[in-house]
Amino acid sequence: MNGIVKDLAVSLYNDDELIALKAGSDYRQSLLKIDRLDRTVAESPYLHAVAFYNPAQSRFFSSLNHEMDNNQLYSALSDYMASHPDVPKLQLIPLDLAGGNEGIDVFAFFLYDGPSLGSVNGSVLVLTVKPGWMVDNVEALNKLAEREDDVLFVTDGEGNVLISNGRMPPAQLQLKDELLPRIENSSGTLGDFMYRFEGKKYKVAYLSNGMNNWQIISLRDYDAVLGHVRQLKWTEIGVTVSVVLFAVLLSFYFSLRLYRPVGQLLNLIREDQREVPQAKDELTLIAANYVDMLDKLKGMERDQASRRNIAKVYHLRSLLGGSDAVPEAEFSQNREQYGIDIVPSGVLRLAVVRLDRREELSAASGAGAESLFHFAIANIGEELLRRENGCEYADMKNGHLAFIVSSREENGLAGLAERFGELQRTIRNFYRISFTVALSRPFGHYREITAHYGQALRLADYRMIAGHGSIIEPERVEDNERNEQFRIPQELEKQLVDGLKSGDRERTSEAIERWSG
Repeated sequence: MNGIVKDLAVSLYNDDELIALKAGSDYRQSLLKIDRLDRTVAESPYLHAVAFYNPAQSRFFSSLNHEMDNNQLYSALSDYMASHPDVPKLQLIPLDLAGGNEGIDVFAFFLYDGPSLGSVNGSVLVLTVKPGWMVDNVEALNKLAEREDDVLFVTDGEGNVLISNGRMPPAQLQLKDELLPRIENSSGTLGDFMYRFEGKKYKVAYLSNGMNNWQIISLRDYDAVLGHVRQLKWTEIGVTVSVVLFAVLLSFYFSLRLYRPVGQLLNLIREDQREVPQAKDELTLIAANYVDMLDKLKGMERDQASRRNIAKVYHLRSLLGGSDAVPEAEFSQNREQYGIDIVPSGVLRLAVVRLDRREELSAASGAGAESLFHFAIANIGEELLRRENGCEYADMKNGHLAFIVSSREENGLAGLAERFGELQRTIRNFYRISFTVALSRPFGHYREITAHYGQALRLADYRMIAGHGSIIEPERVEDNERNEQFRIPQELEKQLVDGLKSGDRERTSEAIERWSG
């Protein structure tokens, strides 16, 4: 507010059109400019009057619309300038124009050239400001903060009340004895504290050390301060109660909606004549029955999987023993029903796996070791071979495993020997055992499985020549197969087979001696 008055004062003092008022010697020319001062006061909400002291004419010129006798105004200004050799410059100064000590009538704002009054010339501009304008501005700010009922007053540095909004006579308040000392002892220029007067409690807010060392003090009834807090508290209680009530109703509604299906499930459980487990509540009872049912279902699934596996092994052994007698429709149905991973046509090969040193393994590891080793070889081998091809295996229960490997691509089984070599290394690293693999020739239809299974079995007998841990392919023993010395004559073979079937040791020994001799 001081800045607003300052800007207007500087503008008027330096206005060339008002030179006649400020320093002109022609009285009539000066009177012609009075209208400009009247318009300025009429357009301003805060100006009481505008006055120039003209040293050339030794008189005041002022606006005429201030509803006050000009002589009284000029006398008050002259007395103040005469009694104050150091008139404050560009500051709002409280003045009692009436002289009755009834309070402040206006605030005077002096502007002149030089550092002090009369140091350069005697020209002086005086703006008188309405005290109510300041109070109205502060009250307008309080209205924005919903504090229009506050008691407001402005004091000077000595504690004298300059202006107030009149809601409480400041004389009733012990300002100099109680309020002002507390404000002076505070560390900040803006703050608040609690104050009790005549049994009533107030919240005091202040702004100190401002312009001219003035202080703006606001008093608010503490009950009004707590009124908002109480209103907020009751609002919070009302909202809390409403939320709790709504939550209870909502939970009751959802519990009914939820318990209806739970009750139906409980009725289903009670209809079961079997003994049910004891439980503390319905959900625990349902959960116990569900877990029991789930365990039984898993048991049934295990039984079904076991039966499917038995059926699958049966069909695989049937293929190995008589694939030429299995119709295509039956083969396709078995593939789909039991998940047999063998292509009906494409590229197929048979592999026979025999453990090396079976007798030594059985003696060292026990009677069941052979089955465990067969299981490990079959599972790891199936995982390795199925990365690129179809694969199934069957434990033939007479000392060997049979793998049926297939591919739809023409060269899909070109690296089969390398895969079995990887399987041999894996088993050797984990179990410290070795086995021999015999591979049949590639063939193109599932009906040839039995024939090539017999070929792989025959090739497996060459492990005594190839050595333990070998991978025997038909090309490797092709020369041995063609050598007639290694073939048993048909007559001796018949005699040997008959001797073995009948248990005639002499006849069997005779056939062996004749072939070896």
